[in-house]
Amino acid sequence: NTWYIKQLGGINTKIDSINEAIYWYTKAIEVDSMDIRSFTHLGSLFVKSEQYNEGLPILTTAIGRDSSNPLLFRFRGSLGIMAADFKAAEVDFKKAIELGDSIPFTFRHYGLCLFKQSKYKQAIPVYETTLVLDPEDSQAWYYLGFCYKWQEDVNMAIACLDKSLQYAVSPSIADVYNGLGQMHGLQRSFEKAKHNYSRAYEWKQDDPVPLAQLGMLTEQSGGKKEHAKTYYKAYLEKANPIKNPGLINYVNNRMKIINEKLFMEGKLEKDE
Repeated sequence: NTWYIKQLGGINTKIDSINEAIYWYTKAIEVDSMDIRSFTHLGSLFVKSEQYNEGLPILTTAIGRDSSNPLLFRFRGSLGIMAADFKAAEVDFKKAIELGDSIPFTFRHYGLCLFKQSKYKQAIPVYETTLVLDPEDSQAWYYLGFCYKWQEDVNMAIACLDKSLQYAVSPSIADVYNGLGQMHGLQRSFEKAKHNYSRAYEWKQDDPVPLAQLGMLTEQSGGKKEHAKTYYKAYLEKANPIKNPGLINYVNNRMKIINEKLFMEGKLEKDE
């Protein structure tokens, strides 16, 4: 009798004892290999606990037994994203939608699969559908903005990121400000770009990349070399040499050029 086993799975799910819940639902499908409801519970639990290596084969088995259940495809697609297998995840989310899955989560993640494969034009209507279902979905506005950027429609990109900012919560607020900095920089609206990069750094000070961007914008807008140098120095003090070696090399080269110019102007000692 699997009823008691599934009750234990349900109780542990409610108290967020995820691994214990997985144990009991796994027992249930061992007893009844056609218990699709227990398979769907397992899928949800594997997604919640990000156990994609364990969850993918179990959901594949479940789909082999019931290929008409959209939840199984949604959960397997979610695990596929966690495993960075965006091509497979795209197929699963598309299938879930074809089978009637119509929640914002599914459309948003289907759009993400397309975005990660640089299928920006295809992703736009998917994100637009997401926003019909949930107009306050900050992530959907954010990725839609970058889709428009890659379609070279920067005005639409900025409009989408402004909407994203309305609904964003920390820590994604910093990402949105970074995106707005990029878009305004492309339009050579340097003051707006600087404002957004400054706000990005305020929200996420363990990420110093906006400081490097502020240095570049200062140079591009004809600002004082000393000010650009200040931003560059602040960036180098906090930069992770493993994470951003290319940017670090670029900033070091800019620092050398600025120092040479300042020295020639008599504003810097040669050994500074």
